[in-house]
Amino acid sequence: MEEWQLADSDEEQVEALKKWLDENGTSLAVGILLAVVGVFGFHSWQDSTREAGEAAAELYQSLTEAMAIAPSASLTEETVQSSRFIADTLKNDYESSTYAQFAALLMAKIAVEENDLELAERELEWIIARKPAESIAAIAKIRLARVYLTAQKRDDALALLETFEAGAHESSRQEALGDVYLTLDRQDDARAAYQAALDGIVEGSAKPILEMKLRDVPVVANAPADPAEADDVSGDDATVSSEAAGS
Repeated sequence: MEEWQLADSDEEQVEALKKWLDENGTSLAVGILLAVVGVFGFHSWQDSTREAGEAAAELYQSLTEAMAIAPSASLTEETVQSSRFIADTLKNDYESSTYAQFAALLMAKIAVEENDLELAERELEWIIARKPAESIAAIAKIRLARVYLTAQKRDDALALLETFEAGAHESSRQEALGDVYLTLDRQDDARAAYQAALDGIVEGSAKPILEMKLRDVPVVANAPADPAEADDVSGDDATVSSEAAGS
């Protein structure tokens, strides 16, 4: 099974969460906020927003603490089930919150490590369907494309990756594109995508695996660009055929 590449995306996930927290604090999704405003009025809305946002934050903190006990690949079944319960609570009770979206990202990661690709697809598709912030959407789409690729759904992976630009995560999108192109025997496209991924890396960041991928793309022999060379080849073929006929 193709290695699940998440190291960079995990770092991006943390950065995206920090950015969202800086911009939004612990506010709830717009739909929930509007409902609260209609029932309780402005002051109650403030209190409810704060309380519900804090509740979502506490749930997400509980989830990350459970996941931090050990690497996700070695989590006990009890811990996995507890994590799923917390994630499902966030998704059901705070559906449009960023905390729920990050919880789904974590659950997708666990699902991949347990080789449950269908569950991973559902978690990531759930995020995308909620139209999250651009950064979170990019992470979810890139990871979903990798799940598709691992599941041999190459066309689905390609179609997804070609439908968006990933902003700060464009290098990761290009690398994923290169992986897909390579499985489709589109070596030139793979090489171009890997090069674009390298070009988009933040200065000072090391990407030895990506560099290795670029070096290892097979070079496909193309037809001679010079028409004269093509004529020479045709002439050589004719000579060989004539000699073969006379032998």
